[in-house]
Formats: sequence, structure tokens, C-alpha cells
Amino acid sequence: MKFPKIVATLFTLAVTVASCSKEESFSANGSGGSGSGSGSGSGTGSIQGNWKLISSSGSTTASTSLNLFGTDTKIETELRFSSSNPVGMYTISSTNFTGKGIGYDYTGKLIIRSFENNVLQTEDSSDITTTIPPSNPDSKYKLVGADSIYFEGTPGTPSAPGTSGAVQPGGCKYKLEGKRLTMYMKTFSSQINNSGGTVSKDTQRVNATIVLEKI
Repeated sequence: MKFPKIVATLFTLAVTVASCSKEESFSANGSGGSGSGSGSGSGTGSIQGNWKLISSSGSTTASTSLNLFGTDTKIETELRFSSSNPVGMYTISSTNFTGKGIGYDYTGKLIIRSFENNVLQTEDSSDITTTIPPSNPDSKYKLVGADSIYFEGTPGTPSAPGTSGAVQPGGCKYKLEGKRLTMYMKTFSSQINNSGGTVSKDTQRVNATIVLEKI
């Protein structure tokens, strides 16, 4: 069985993908690929004003699939997370989401699975606790219909509220209830990579809910 050699080859990749998933856990699209976003909800009234961050929660799953030594191999990392101790606020104008001092702690569970020929070989999990330091994200946006937001994303800024990490355009559904603005981000991205003749398929799924409260 080739599994020990495969694990040795892919372990570093798994840690890297998990780290990227953590950093981009609220992105509207995965980095470097093509993707789409959807969710559920409804919005009424104006979302413009000042909003404090209440919570972020959800899950992100990243996988890499390739053929090693004649065996179809996939390593998958899943991160389930929820935030606490949120700080900072967003100012929403007619064109921009502008954050000031946005940060939070989060706890989560990281699960790493390996497959050979679509058969589960191993599954390991660990608890994760970390702090996202305050930052000042900014992104242009457009309202689409009555319940959707499209974030344009620009270099060096997050693509959506609650993000830290790489930037991609994307969107979400939203629901406005009194002073609560809830955004639902459900996205998928995929890309094919070729490194030294080794072809891999990388995917990322994000399912996140972000809650803001009007000040």
C-alpha cells in the first residue's frame, strides 16, 4: 500500500491549504479560481449607515486531487468556525463597505481527510483557537435586486465584510431585520494547477454567515 508515502508527500500541502482556508474563511470566492456565490434571505430598507460586527460563523472546505504513483489521491481539509469578542465597525455608503478596526477571536475544528480512489483512508481532527487582529477592510459593492450584494473586491482589500486574506469579487444574499443585517455567503471555486508536470485540481467551498448590528 502506497499510503505512507502519499501522506508524507501531501502533509505539507494539507497544512498550507488549511491555513489558506482559515485566512479566507469569509471570502466570497476562493483565491485564484473561478467561482460562484449564492445563499438565502431577503432585504428591505437601506443598508447604509454604521454597523458593528456581531458574529461570523460557518465552514470552509478545501481539497486537492491528483494522481500519485498511479493512485487517485485527494486530501481534504474542513474548517468549522464561530467567532467571539468582535470589535470594530463598518460604515456602509451608497458604494462602499468600509471597516475600521475589524477583528475577532474564533474557535473552530479542523478536520483533515485523505482518500485513495475515492475511499476514505484517514480522518484526523483538532481544535483551533486564534485571534484575527483588527484591520481596516474596504470594498466597493453593488446591490443586485432586493436581497443580494455584489462585492467588487480590489487588490489589497477584502472582497466582503469579515474577510482577511486574498481578494476575489463575489456576492451574497442578505436579510435586514430591524437593526440586524445578516449576510449569507455560499460559494464554490475550482482551478487546475500544473506543477512540474503534476496536474492537480484544487477546490474550495465556503458557507458563512456574518451578522452586523446598526449603531
